[in-house]
Amino acid sequence: MRKSKNPEIFLTLRTMSGKLHLIPNRICEIGGEDGIPLEVKELIHELQYFVVENLRTVRRFIKSLDRDADIDSLQFLEMHKNISAQESMKALQWLRNGRDVGVISDAGLPGIADPGNQLVLQAHQDGIEVIPHAGPSSMLLGLIASGLNGQRFSFHGYLPVRHHDRNRAIRDIETKSKHEKSSHILMETPYRNVDFMKSLLQTLNPKTWLCVACDISAPQAYIRTLRIEQWRKTDKPDLHKRPAVFVIQGFDD
Repeated sequence: MRKSKNPEIFLTLRTMSGKLHLIPNRICEIGGEDGIPLEVKELIHELQYFVVENLRTVRRFIKSLDRDADIDSLQFLEMHKNISAQESMKALQWLRNGRDVGVISDAGLPGIADPGNQLVLQAHQDGIEVIPHAGPSSMLLGLIASGLNGQRFSFHGYLPVRHHDRNRAIRDIETKSKHEKSSHILMETPYRNVDFMKSLLQTLNPKTWLCVACDISAPQAYIRTLRIEQWRKTDKPDLHKRPAVFVIQGFDD
């Protein structure tokens, strides 16, 4: 679709197109509070077209919200990291044909440490209305539960896997945090959590604050903020294969 410089034509195209809905998923699949607003549940019941991170996860999610949902009648497009331009065009074509489309990641909000932002950006370029829906985000929930700076913060996602590169990244983030008096949110693949925690304890300054938040919103949730020197002396939580976020804030001496 070629965009027109005429605002009236551009508005007409926007009106004819479908809407792109950014839909939250649970961050804890079993147990705990649902965390999905009623309006989102009703929206999912109405939608027929979905762009998803993992088909099996989203099919199970939709079925849990509506046991009578006819999953086989729905249209899905898996938006993995290596999605081709041609595959992405399929979702845009749905929207251009007037179909509302929902974007759902494996957990939390799409586009934050998950696929979806490129489709959203293209939708804006095409004049398609983008509608974000409120829901749980482990990064934001971890931050507000940490007691650390919620007015100036950064989310870094995954750091390098190699120990030397990862430790250097940790030191760089700590230095920035100390100078800016900001908090920084990090995460790791669950099966690497234990090793990642060791790197944090070995690399960070003893006075630096560290919040560990895992299984957020689940009955077995663990959230605690201590200085590194305190973490080194206390019993560590079992983080193996448990979804977790780590929030650090450098000590300004």
